Amino acid sequence: SRLRLSMVTLNNTYRRYSYNLPVINYYAENEAKGFIDTVEEQFHSDLDNIAESIMELEKQCNIIMLTGPSSSGKTTTAKLLKSKFESAGRNTHIISLDNFYTGKKNIPKLPNGEYNYEALEALDIPYIKSCIKSILTNGSCMLPKYSFAKGERDSVFTELKVEKDSFIIIEGIHALNPIFTEGINAEAIKKIYISVKQGIKNTEKKILRAEDIRFLRRLVRDTAFRGSDGEETISMWDNVCLGERKYIRPFKYMSDYTLNTFHPYEVCILKDEAIKILSEVDRNGENYSYAERMISALEQFSSIDQELVPKYSLLREFIGGSSFEY
Repeated sequence: SRLRLSMVTLNNTYRRYSYNLPVINYYAENEAKGFIDTVEEQFHSDLDNIAESIMELEKQCNIIMLTGPSSSGKTTTAKLLKSKFESAGRNTHIISLDNFYTGKKNIPKLPNGEYNYEALEALDIPYIKSCIKSILTNGSCMLPKYSFAKGERDSVFTELKVEKDSFIIIEGIHALNPIFTEGINAEAIKKIYISVKQGIKNTEKKILRAEDIRFLRRLVRDTAFRGSDGEETISMWDNVCLGERKYIRPFKYMSDYTLNTFHPYEVCILKDEAIKILSEVDRNGENYSYAERMISALEQFSSIDQELVPKYSLLREFIGGSSFEY
């Protein structure tokens, strides 16, 4: 039988899943493949609805601004939207705001001396605005490329030529900030906000918050692919969340669409690797209390084999093995 794990309320523009820990564990232990397939179908249905709504605007909309807090799945969502638009015959290009950092010499620093890549001022705001206007008026712009290894912008720019009736998806944590689109015809722009919109309860008591789930995604991804460890990811997390509250939340209500990227089965996929990483956090250090709380929560979930996760799933952005390149 089909699983019934979600609901849509009239007060929400996004799908909100009805769930609790016992339900998640039941399906993880007895119907893992069906559980995953149903959740993926629901998520992609929501994304299809957004894509179709935008395409119904015909030629009015050319620019799509896509944002969400850290580890919401912005990169994969942009790639999925691109795939859906191109399947419908609309050429689509993705522009990452990460490539518009000005360089470490201009990036604000945190009180501890680290570079604050979350700050709006870290971006080349005038050049982003000029690129958007150039795309709309001239059908082209020169795109920069930022090297995180060097901490500076590459000297060679790449020309982007935009075909007629194309979509441009601009993604980044500051994409909804109106500073980039002021003076531009609002009909030419649609805004999408994505995030993990809910946590997980054990019947009545919440055991994982929405931001905890995003943390787990980041923890597993950054350890596997970005050379980080549990200590570093936990140490950075407070500042990441502070940046979200300062730079993202004030503008999320300006979005035309909200997408819940929570996948109810995901903690069952992430738990084993996350516990392994968190178990290595120094028991005498300041990060251990958070690691201990997360381990205690994760141990309550049943595991699901990562091999069951489809290659096109948003979760592959964090566990690897995606059909997309990152």
